[in-house]
Amino acid sequence: MNIKEEEVSLLSNKIKEIKEAKNKNQIKINLKKINLVLVVLVIFCSIAYLVGSNELSTRGFSLKEAKDSLALIKEENKKLENELAGLSSTNNLKNRIATLNMVLANDFNYISSTNLAMAKK
Repeated sequence: MNIKEEEVSLLSNKIKEIKEAKNKNQIKINLKKINLVLVVLVIFCSIAYLVGSNELSTRGFSLKEAKDSLALIKEENKKLENELAGLSSTNNLKNRIATLNMVLANDFNYISSTNLAMAKK
């Protein structure tokens, strides 16, 4: 019986070794899967970062162009306001009236209505 017990113990030891080896293989497989997931995650995050950076820089250039355009429009608006102020000055208007042969109206005649049937606001 000693031989059978030794064989049984050897077989049980072999079974334990096989189970341990199988567990180690499963751990290796799980680590491979985890590493693959991590690599994919890092690649995805890197691509998302690059896309975000590109979009942010594009918006920055658009914003700069809009600010430059606004500055030009404000400058042109100031020039036009100065020109309007110069053209509407009394000296300029008096000179233009003289060159257009216009005369100053002194006598004003107002028409008054005595008809009360008119609509009033």
